[in-house]
Amino acid sequence: MVQSLVLCLVIVEMPDAGNAALVPAILDRVRQLAATRINEDVSPIWFADTLAMATPVSVLAGNGFQELLRVAGSAQLLLAFQGVLTRGTITVAPHALANRFVGGPGLDEVQDVIAADTRPCIELTPSAADFAHAHVRGPKAPRTQGDSLLVVDDRGVALVNYLATAPLVAGAGQSVEAVVEDHRDHVAYGLGATFGDDLAWGRYEWAAGYHNAWCAEQGLLELALPAVPTTHDFTFLT
Repeated sequence: MVQSLVLCLVIVEMPDAGNAALVPAILDRVRQLAATRINEDVSPIWFADTLAMATPVSVLAGNGFQELLRVAGSAQLLLAFQGVLTRGTITVAPHALANRFVGGPGLDEVQDVIAADTRPCIELTPSAADFAHAHVRGPKAPRTQGDSLLVVDDRGVALVNYLATAPLVAGAGQSVEAVVEDHRDHVAYGLGATFGDDLAWGRYEWAAGYHNAWCAEQGLLELALPAVPTTHDFTFLT
C-alpha cells in the first residue's frame, strides 16, 4: 500500500452508451494538462465511469496543489461541455493506484463522500481541505490578485471552482467569455431536457446556481442564466 498520496477521484455519470466515445479525447487532454502543470509522472486513468488521478504529496509542494485543482476542474468543465455532469472528491489518504486498479482507505473515503449527496461537484474531504489551507490562499482577495480555485457551498464544504479553469480549456482563438457561454448553454439545455425528473433536474439547477454565482463574482452578469432562481449560496476563495 502506498502511503500519503493525494487521490483525486472524479465519478462521471454516463447518460447513455454513446458518451463512451468522448472519453479518449478528454482523457488525453487531461493527461497533457497533468503532465505539464503538475508532474510528468502524474497520469490520470479511466476505468468504468471513473477518472482517477494520484500523486505523492511531495509533488504538490509550492503551487502543485493549485495545479491539481486546475486539472481536476478542467476535466469537470470539459465533460460538462459534453452534457456529462460529474461528481467526485479530492482527499489526502493512503491508497494504491496501478494501471486500472484503485484501492485502499482513500478510495473508501471518496466513495462515501460521493454517495452521500448528488450535487455535481468535486468536493474536498476534511484532510484535503486542511492540505489546501496550507497550499492555497485563504479568504477571497481582491479580484485582481488572481483566479479563484475553491468555492465553499452552503454546507460549508470546499469544492473545486471549475469555471475558473476556462482559460485552460479554451480552444485556439476562443475567449474565456465564449467558454462560459458554452457552459451556460449546456446547463440551460439540461434544465429543459430533464424537466420532470426531479433528481436529474436538481443537478442542473445546482449547476445553474453555481454558474450564476460565478458570473456575479466575476462581474459577468451578462453571461448568467436568466430567470433561474437558486436556493444555493457560494463563497469564493483564492
